[in-house]
Amino acid sequence: MSNLKKLELPPQGLNTLFGVQDQNLKYLESIFDVTIGSRGNEFQIDGDEADIATVEQILDDFEELFNGRQCFQ
Repeated sequence: MSNLKKLELPPQGLNTLFGVQDQNLKYLESIFDVTIGSRGNEFQIDGDEADIATVEQILDDFEELFNGRQCFQ
């Protein structure tokens, strides 16, 4: 069964999150059985409920890292 989750992230740091030609979002789609659509700082994640929850947590973690001005390693 497919589910749809909408979420919004602050616009700062989205280029880092997306990656070159959205490669990071495509990578998440390939690991989890989801489809990620984005427009500006709004996201729609479509897929299995458990996979959506995992991807949402990853995006929330990214937001926390960025807002805390911590570096990715």
